[in-house]
This record gives sequence, structure tokens and C-alpha cells, in this order.
Amino acid sequence: MTLVETATSFANESGNALSEIVGLANEAASQIGTIATAAEEQSSTSEQMTRAMEDINILVGSVTTEMQESAQNVKDLSKLAQRLDSLSR
Repeated sequence: MTLVETATSFANESGNALSEIVGLANEAASQIGTIATAAEEQSSTSEQMTRAMEDINILVGSVTTEMQESAQNVKDLSKLAQRLDSLSR
């Protein structure tokens, strides 16, 4: 094999190796894009969950306040019932 043939063979091997490297780089770039998209979706979902938890917290606070008011109203009604009972005797 002559030097020219050897050099040509090495150049062909180098070209094949470079093509393989480019293919792997493209595949890696695609995977990175997929990971970035998944991360964005996860972030969006986390934000939605945070907002939902804040809404639930507000709702629980409202329900607690309403239950306290209801409990006070029941006490007041009980007192009125006792007064009515004592007036009717």
C-alpha cells in the first residue's frame, strides 16, 4: 500500500468517525431538548400545584372562620332557647 493510499484510507476513516460524532451530537442535542421540555412542564405543574395549595389554604381559612361563626350562632340560639324556656314557666 502506498503512502497516498494509506493517507486516503486514514482520511476515509476520519470522515466516518466524524460523521458518527456528528450523529451522536445531534442525538444528544435532541435528548437535551426533550429534557428541557420535560423540565419546563414539571416547573409549570409545580407552579399550578403551589397555586392550588394556596387556594386550598384560603378555603380552609374561610371554612374555619365560618365554622367558628356557626358555633357562636349555635351558642346564641341555645341561650335564647333557655331564655324562652325560663319565660314560659
